[in-house]
Amino acid sequence: MKAFRITLLAVGMMLLTFSANVARAQFMPVVYDNVYGKENQFTTATADFQSGDVVMAGVNSGKVFLTWLDRNGESRFTKKFSSEEISLVSKIIPLSEDRVFIMGRCKIGDKAKKSPTGRALVINSKGGIERNLKVGEDGTVITHGELLLNGNLILSGSTPNAKGGNSAFICKVSPKDRIIYSYTAAVGEVCNWFNVLGSRTEYLNAAFSSQGKEGSSVVRLDENGKPYFITQLPDPTFKIESMTSTVDGDIFLVGQGQKVGGALIKIRQEGDIVFQKQIVPATPQTLFNKLIVCPTGEILVGGNDRQNSFYALLRADGTELSSNVDKGVVSGIVNNGLNGDCMVSIYMPEARQGKIIKLSKQGRKLFEKNTAANYTSLRVNVNGDLLLGAPQTGRLTMISNLGEVLFDRFVVENTPLHFADVLLPITGEAVFTGSDSRIAKLAHGVYVSDISVNKPINGYSTAVFTVTLSGYAFSKEGAPKPVTVNYKTNPITASEGTNYNPVSGTLSFVPSTDGSGRYLNKFVVEVPVVANDMLEGERTFSLDLTDIKQSYLIKASSVATIEDQPAIVKMISTTAGMEGDKDVTYTLGIFKTNGTPLTNATKADIVIDGIYGNGTADKLDFDMGRLPRLTIAPDAHSGVFNVATLEDTRYESVKTVVVNFSKIYAMSDTDVSFGSNLLSCVGQLYDQAALVAIEPLGDHTKLNNTLSGLFKVSLIRAKDGALLTNNSGSDIVLTPVVNKSSTAKQGVDFVLSNSHDLRIWGDDKSSAVNLTGMVLYTPESGLKVVSVSLQDVKAGVNAGKISISPTKNSAQFTISNK
Repeated sequence: MKAFRITLLAVGMMLLTFSANVARAQFMPVVYDNVYGKENQFTTATADFQSGDVVMAGVNSGKVFLTWLDRNGESRFTKKFSSEEISLVSKIIPLSEDRVFIMGRCKIGDKAKKSPTGRALVINSKGGIERNLKVGEDGTVITHGELLLNGNLILSGSTPNAKGGNSAFICKVSPKDRIIYSYTAAVGEVCNWFNVLGSRTEYLNAAFSSQGKEGSSVVRLDENGKPYFITQLPDPTFKIESMTSTVDGDIFLVGQGQKVGGALIKIRQEGDIVFQKQIVPATPQTLFNKLIVCPTGEILVGGNDRQNSFYALLRADGTELSSNVDKGVVSGIVNNGLNGDCMVSIYMPEARQGKIIKLSKQGRKLFEKNTAANYTSLRVNVNGDLLLGAPQTGRLTMISNLGEVLFDRFVVENTPLHFADVLLPITGEAVFTGSDSRIAKLAHGVYVSDISVNKPINGYSTAVFTVTLSGYAFSKEGAPKPVTVNYKTNPITASEGTNYNPVSGTLSFVPSTDGSGRYLNKFVVEVPVVANDMLEGERTFSLDLTDIKQSYLIKASSVATIEDQPAIVKMISTTAGMEGDKDVTYTLGIFKTNGTPLTNATKADIVIDGIYGNGTADKLDFDMGRLPRLTIAPDAHSGVFNVATLEDTRYESVKTVVVNFSKIYAMSDTDVSFGSNLLSCVGQLYDQAALVAIEPLGDHTKLNNTLSGLFKVSLIRAKDGALLTNNSGSDIVLTPVVNKSSTAKQGVDFVLSNSHDLRIWGDDKSSAVNLTGMVLYTPESGLKVVSVSLQDVKAGVNAGKISISPTKNSAQFTISNK
């Protein structure tokens, strides 16, 4: 911020314009006066931000660019566009404190490749493009737009028609950039004005103005673009200069036509013209381009012809309360919405003189003050003071509600300097924009900065507010007056004690200098921010200024955003699963970076998604169709994801199920991460218990050295006896023994050939094995019994639990002589 030395001589010289008055309020200093690039040419600007930011569009080497300045004139970003992106910016409209809506057109295509050229962009304060729209035919220009509360956009402008000319259009676009409707006027070449009205049912009034002799019309559309009425103005040459609608739905227009001259037109909500009123003297040269419908119902209009200026205050029915003719042109009009008073600025270029006239809502002239400046921008402050801006000479003046000059100055002290425009935003500041790349901002009063602070992991951190006074009020003797203001913290979404410790007090700005002529005009207010063990997202509280003395509150409240501590998602535990009986579970939790557990206090779920990794379990082991998703609910520290196990007929070793958690969906103002690219979790899956069972393959007669299967040992599921396949990767080794109850003698009546190496192969195919042998011939007669038991079973180290069937652990067959 540039500081300027204010002397009594300088103040006195600037008051020569109003020589009969003495300024009784503070001098309004320059906040900054900068040139932003020698090759830049600013064309469009807006400063309607409570924060004091300024956004400008311009051209550099034929290319459009956008620059966003913070309240101190520092560039947040400069964004350059190609002509295919946007080649002309017709308007910039703030949508919020950190978004703007720019509209215009992009490069017109060649005849062979026609494409939409109407362009609308929503850009945030970081330079990001949030919405990107192209509408209309090749040659379309968007001149006006509005964002509705439901996210729909209304866009209007002009578009080429089949006759080789242009037609006015208006369209509605959904939040997903789908065209809800597009309405092209049958009469009218451009739509620069529309009003969206309605409390329960949305409807829209739009004015389609002639640019030549094609005629003008007004239409009312419902929310789907269907006309309630279409009213064509009687004079086909009438060019609409301004339109506004009342809350009751009445429409007022001003403009100029060759037949009626300058006129005020009223159209009722049913679509019929109530009156078309000429303001005397009505000639084809009379142009009315200023229009205000006051909150109290009166209508203020202003205009001029080649020699004279005209302004009038009328009732809603067209009755004139005051009608005036003067020299020069009407440069600006404004209304005090609190008491209904109206102000008119007139300027006479030949004489280089002007006037400021104030009218009561009854039409009575309250005062008339001569000026030496052309004030084109007017704004009434809440206390009734009138702020006037004259861009042609870089002049800023404030007049009290009673007509008293409060201050009068140039942007550059005592030096007239030409600017292209002056913006008087709601913040109480004044922004002068140059035709090149010069921007100067003036402001007076106290403001407090919005800030952000990180929540500490432990202990306390400090939120530091900067409270700034941009200028002092002066006494009659020219001495600056001390300024006092009270401050107090107030919770918004943050809680006192839990998130911060409240403070309050009084700041006293004493007009003393640092020895270089600059007044000391800043204080800091420190607020302790408290650590806690909750993941809350952003929490906000305000520092509010009240009861200011000898100054104005430009920004009376500042928001402190406590940015939450970063949270890390870690695995707390896994629980092994059992095939078909018990799920594999993964428990994840949120922690501070120092390992302290956190509770989800965001009042919204924290959802953690993943994918299955390269585990040894496959689709027969668990339900792979259920994608991993884990939720940490509000007021919880952790969440659980269950892998549903499946039952199969495979006898397997211990399997692993790997889940790679890779995505976290949390509130946008929380910083939750894995601490790396992903969190890989491994869970074990155990096979259910298996048994081995032995059974005979039938009785035998005495044979002569014929090898055959005597018994069969099968691998079965312990749960239901279902036959299993050995997929464990290792053999199941069996130990059979001949029971003492056998009447047949081993080696005499029979022999076993593979009892020393009996195993069910782990080849992913085998489910059983035969105990083989031979029945020998003996001359002895009678029946003999061979009885065998399973003494032991062994599987691989990681194989599932296995044992011998308690009911089928022994089998026998009979040897007969037959």
